[in-house]
Amino acid sequence: GGVVEKTDRAYWDKRSNPGSMKVVDRMVKLTPTPVGPTHTAYNKSHIALGTTGINFVWFYPRKVMSHCQMELLLYGKERSDFLQKLANASIYSAPSGEYAIRLRLSEKEIADHEQLVKEVLTASEKWSRD
Repeated sequence: GGVVEKTDRAYWDKRSNPGSMKVVDRMVKLTPTPVGPTHTAYNKSHIALGTTGINFVWFYPRKVMSHCQMELLLYGKERSDFLQKLANASIYSAPSGEYAIRLRLSEKEIADHEQLVKEVLTASEKWSRD
């Protein structure tokens, strides 16, 4: 890939809807940390989240909308299962490339489906270390 331009939280707070950033914070809080704390990398094009392995969530906060677009590392049968569960919960999701799902979440959706969101994050975090 190209060079990732690093930036900071203030950069994203300035250019994003506060609701969109709250989604990022909520997702970080919901991430299981069986192996170590989460780390968040603020880059010009996205915000990345990881624990001890590779990054497994990439956030694309929105300027106007209060939801947040993101991609999560997830593949194989587990990915199909989660896409089905997310569809059942009326959460927008789609396969992205071979190894990820694209997800769009609002604070309300996270609150309404916290258990499911946690499950997706748990599975994704696990892939990042396999």
